[in-house]
Amino acid sequence: MRRAGRAASSFRGFLGCDVHIRKGGTTIEGKPGFADVWKRGYFGWEYKGKHKDLNVAYQQLLKYREDLDDPPLLVVCDLELFEVHTNFTGTAKQVYRFSLDDLLKNQATADCNVPPIEVLRALFNAPARLRPDRSSADVTEMAAREFATRAEAAGEAGVATVSAVLTVGSSGGGRVTANLLWTGQG
Repeated sequence: MRRAGRAASSFRGFLGCDVHIRKGGTTIEGKPGFADVWKRGYFGWEYKGKHKDLNVAYQQLLKYREDLDDPPLLVVCDLELFEVHTNFTGTAKQVYRFSLDDLLKNQATADCNVPPIEVLRALFNAPARLRPDRSSADVTEMAAREFATRAEAAGEAGVATVSAVLTVGSSGGGRVTANLLWTGQG
């Protein structure tokens, strides 16, 4: 993945921090790889061309995050859209999504509950400010409570046989949803 003649470099720029460009590492498959931008203890950043699939960029970044010292934030962008994925140990994942237009407006959006400029400031200066309040255990506990409540309601409604498919998701704001599919009648 590293191109001949394109060595990794680092600089201490106007941001006042050491940032590495094309930080090399090894993927979980044992193949060479690199993050486009990396700051130790802060973030790994993967850029893809305009209108490219950011999920592909995120999956690529996940493959070598360990060689990047498992940074607390993983960033993917196409220079029009940005996604900052939290990667804090023991917490539920949160994604801050915003566009360049959102950045100019500098207001919280449906996909980014913090003004985008504040997300970027935290990214470079204080990643812990983006740490989710909920732990992964909290999310599991909330989902289990929701499941129990819905199962009890189904029993009270006379559903004799319950076959449940539980889908748990956490929205950007940390809200947990649990969807159950009931089959059978009492």
